[in-house]
Amino acid sequence: MQSPASYSVDSTTGLVTFTSPPPSGQAITVDFTYYFRVRFADDTAEFENFMLQLWQARQIKLQSVFL
Repeated sequence: MQSPASYSVDSTTGLVTFTSPPPSGQAITVDFTYYFRVRFADDTAEFENFMLQLWQARQIKLQSVFL
């Protein structure tokens, strides 16, 4: 396990840069989360009120956003 001081992550591109390279043939594994910038594909959505203050949407379409 690497300490956070031994690498950096560019938050815009996700590029990981090590301060010194890992040994040749060394497997590199990661555990992290990421996100995609998206927006709603439609201006409206249909929701069903099936219980008091509980709503259900059968489908919501999202569209990737590239900056």
